[in-house]
Amino acid sequence: AEHAVKQQSYYPIYPPPSGAGKEINLDVTQRDAYTMPVQPDVLVLPSRLTPLATDIINGDTIAVNPGLLVKGATGGTYAIMEIHPMKKEQMEKASAVENGLLRHDVKDRVRVEVRRI
Repeated sequence: AEHAVKQQSYYPIYPPPSGAGKEINLDVTQRDAYTMPVQPDVLVLPSRLTPLATDIINGDTIAVNPGLLVKGATGGTYAIMEIHPMKKEQMEKASAVENGLLRHDVKDRVRVEVRRI
């Protein structure tokens, strides 16, 4: 997940490997559609890898892999995520600052549970 954020692209490997040739179905004229304009607070990327939730990029982004809901004839996994709101005092303090920028600190306000069906 960290590589997707560092590449600033929702496409897993961008640019694609040079030897891939025509095997990759990627329309580069639509590059803006899969470009990440900002670093996300939460990034959900389902995959066949082990389900997990972890902080990446110095804790500024939470990566969640809920796994696959169905694996063949058996049940898979899914994630339940709760993001608690910021405290009012934190938001008021940030609005008093000249530039108004505020660290979201989502990792301190999120709870993720991966459950098996």
